[in-house]
Amino acid sequence: MFKKLFLTITIFFVLGLTIQATQGKVPLKFYDFEGKEKVLSFENLIKISGVKEVTVMNPATLSIENYKAINLRTIFNVLYPNKSWQKGFGIKVLTKDKYEPLVEMYKFKEREPFLAYERVDGKPFKSYAKDKKKLVNLGPYYLVWIEDYKNKNAARRRHHWPYQVVSFSLEKNPPVKLIPNKDKNSSEYWGYKNYIKQCFMCHQAYGIGGESNGEIISNGLTKKYSDKKLALYIGNPTSVIKDSKMAEFPLRIDLRIKRIKDIVAYLRYLEKNNPHKAKTKRKYKAQEIDELLEELN
Repeated sequence: MFKKLFLTITIFFVLGLTIQATQGKVPLKFYDFEGKEKVLSFENLIKISGVKEVTVMNPATLSIENYKAINLRTIFNVLYPNKSWQKGFGIKVLTKDKYEPLVEMYKFKEREPFLAYERVDGKPFKSYAKDKKKLVNLGPYYLVWIEDYKNKNAARRRHHWPYQVVSFSLEKNPPVKLIPNKDKNSSEYWGYKNYIKQCFMCHQAYGIGGESNGEIISNGLTKKYSDKKLALYIGNPTSVIKDSKMAEFPLRIDLRIKRIKDIVAYLRYLEKNNPHKAKTKRKYKAQEIDELLEELN
């Protein structure tokens, strides 16, 4: 009886070590601007990038963590010669739990993105990530950034640090359908630019945008609040909804109050203008898109 019990425990222990050792060693998918797929095995990822031990600060817990990781920018440069991957609006990251944050391209160009796949100390590949109350599995891959965390522009926002990553998709243009037909100096237009940078990754407007936090316009959600309360909610979500999981608007950003007011103005614009039902759909020239990309990046 004792031998059988010992054998069972041993099997589970070995199996656990095997799972831990191999959980990051899975293929990763990459999609170019036209949607063409390329798949790289873990072995090829390592062959192209090599392995680097990186030390990062988890933005959810503000704790220092050490990982074995792959240089993501090196992978992109090999997959897309002449750095052609940089000529777009952003990169959509797909995870196992269907979270699809879209991270602006300039972050990948100017900062140091790495794909962590294992802890340096050999402990389980887990961390307190989005939810500080419980540990989550980070595998197969965890997008992390090496940065100066005293810099006010550090990529601390949660959607910059997705875990359980399974693919990357290059996105050529910003969501053109959502651009307001207003003067470029209007609050609605500036609100659009701030909405794309701060809100678009998690929220949908008429089905356009990130899916993690659902629709905010067509279901009447924004209409429930006055301008003042909506601005307060954007700036400090838990002050309006106690158990809200939405991240507060960046505290150190310049012109913070104006940016929030502009977003409110833009949301009011969207309430009255469904882009799918517009009688006359404006066509944007390539030069206009390039100018907008430059402004957003």
